[in-house]
Amino acid sequence: MERKTLSRREFMAVSAAVGATILTGKLSEAAQEKTMTKTFTILHTNDMHSAFIGMGPASDYTPFTLNDDKTRGGYARLAGLIAKRKEERKDKGPVLLLDAGDFMMVEWMYELENDSCADPYQPGIVNCLDGLMKTVHSVVSVWERRAWFARLLRDEHERRGGQLSVLDLAAGGARYLRDFLGSMSFPNQVRVTVVDQDAAAVEFCRRRSLAPWSSQIRFECAPIRDFTSYVPTAPFDVILSAGLFDYLDGTTATALLRQMTGWLSPSGTLAISNFHPDDPSALVKSWLVNWPVVFREEHECAELFPRDVSVRVTRSANRALCFATAVRHDE
Repeated sequence: MERKTLSRREFMAVSAAVGATILTGKLSEAAQEKTMTKTFTILHTNDMHSAFIGMGPASDYTPFTLNDDKTRGGYARLAGLIAKRKEERKDKGPVLLLDAGDFMMVEWMYELENDSCADPYQPGIVNCLDGLMKTVHSVVSVWERRAWFARLLRDEHERRGGQLSVLDLAAGGARYLRDFLGSMSFPNQVRVTVVDQDAAAVEFCRRRSLAPWSSQIRFECAPIRDFTSYVPTAPFDVILSAGLFDYLDGTTATALLRQMTGWLSPSGTLAISNFHPDDPSALVKSWLVNWPVVFREEHECAELFPRDVSVRVTRSANRALCFATAVRHDE
């Protein structure tokens, strides 16, 4: 007898249905009444990144007419689409709206690192799920990435005699910057520029993660295509981008790195990270949760950089990440 392999969509649908029956206590009834069909709808969004307005050329935006411009997304469009889908599905069972992703997802991963997952004030199933998440290689990779970037900043700070200017592109919550600044006896000689397209992430840095040093940090909210309009012309000793290049194609990544290299001071350091194809969680990313990461091997990371810099690529302890550093050598 031929055995059928479930597609990802079928697997997710079956998993959701089983989960729903368990949560609603209807499993035995469903098992007894096999002919009964229970339907519910899941509407899912992720990585909204505070994109209240749509993405696209402002000159093409026509808010009072539909489907005649190139602008996509935005909370108004999303709210209209959600309302439309809920109305269409209201006679077919409950409609569940789920949102996931953006920088707060990574912040949650950071919190798990030192979490015993035995909080008596939350349900046991939550503690179990948190404990399970701590074993996922992607989560461990985020911890390793944080430690690696903090260590790089400390090394560069020491190499330059206690003075440092830093640019962090697509900073998110910038935990590694907080770790670095918090470890300094005299951090007042460090100047930092933080840039992210997510306004909520920038405010999180300003008000929470980097609040003690906000007087010496410049905060900018800008999409990647407009970085050059917001980044000051002063050269930087260190330029970081921890998670951005996982989502950029080769052409875009190469062009951006060429530009970033031009912002470096003499002997300045440019550092990025990128998930490697050997990442043990690669199947989870691509098959189960539809996390569209661009995986790159060591030589592929190195080839993204301009030819006039010295590039060194290493791997994380769990082999899931590449860490690439480039040093500018001016004649």
